[in-house]
Amino acid sequence: IIRLFQQYFTVMMFSKKFILGFILCSAIFAFSLGCKDKTPTSENNPISSTKVDSSSKISGLFEATLPCADCEGIQTRLYLRNDFTYIKEENYKGVSDTMPHIFYDLGKWNLKNDSTIMLSGMTADTMNFKLLPDRSLQMLSEAGTALPDSISAKYRFLAKGNHYQTQKQFLVSGVLDKANKDVSLYICVWNATVEASFSSLAKEQLEKLWSQLKKPESTKAIIQGEALIDANNPNKFILQKINTVIEGDNCN
Repeated sequence: IIRLFQQYFTVMMFSKKFILGFILCSAIFAFSLGCKDKTPTSENNPISSTKVDSSSKISGLFEATLPCADCEGIQTRLYLRNDFTYIKEENYKGVSDTMPHIFYDLGKWNLKNDSTIMLSGMTADTMNFKLLPDRSLQMLSEAGTALPDSISAKYRFLAKGNHYQTQKQFLVSGVLDKANKDVSLYICVWNATVEASFSSLAKEQLEKLWSQLKKPESTKAIIQGEALIDANNPNKFILQKINTVIEGDNCN
């Protein structure tokens, strides 16, 4: 009887240990599932959406007349687009109309520390601005530091709404894709695609130059020409002139 009792007691103790162990392991397993890595992915990371929201709040047209050593002033219009690209127009006032006096620069802009705007375009120069509470842009030095108080007001760009229209044709280069009915142009300096249409002259020039390619049946080629922005669609370029067409389907 004593031996049977000892065996029964041993079995019961083992069963309790087994049950407790099973419960403990189950709890640990469930806890581990509930505590798996919750690091935000690129799909739900709020940083990207915040940056896009900031872009839409900052984007628009800004104007200033900057000092000029040998002209009446440089009327500058800076158009910041929602997709972090920009067009800068500089009009040297008081210069003879027979001389080139309106120049364009296309590039990309970036927002740093929620208030510093950095421009990087086709030219080697980088421009920096400070976003002020009244939504004006205060130009900074090339090093990104504040200008002296005595001249800073001369380098302040005021917000002028969201509509922008180029005054004259500007140089543009990129990959033209005419595979579809809606022709598109990939702007190399922007790393972005816009719709494209052509003036009668540009269409004639394009067909002639395209026919001279080694593979004229290609649907893509690298072009350089002059364009205007569509007055009704800022994402559409109207090509006025085609200067060159060369083989290639990318900007590299």
